[in-house]
Amino acid sequence: MVAGEVLAYIGESPESNDPTLPPWAPEARTAEETAPQGLRITAPARALAEDNGLDLAELPLGPLVTRQIVAELVAQNPPPIYPPFRKARNGW
Repeated sequence: MVAGEVLAYIGESPESNDPTLPPWAPEARTAEETAPQGLRITAPARALAEDNGLDLAELPLGPLVTRQIVAELVAQNPPPIYPPFRKARNGW
């Protein structure tokens, strides 16, 4: 057990469930499921792209997209003054 993991649920009956909580909630999509088909991108490059509001569909398909490639794209197209809110990777 790791800090932050759910140990138990308390419900009105043994059959109770809450569709907003695991295991009843739909599973979150993984990074691979949300990336365009054929996009190869490193984790640091993906984080930089998301932090700067880049659309992953605009990144090149085929070659491995690195942090340097994303940094060059960000430099060409500066992000807005207030980048879009990004949900934390740990779900908080």
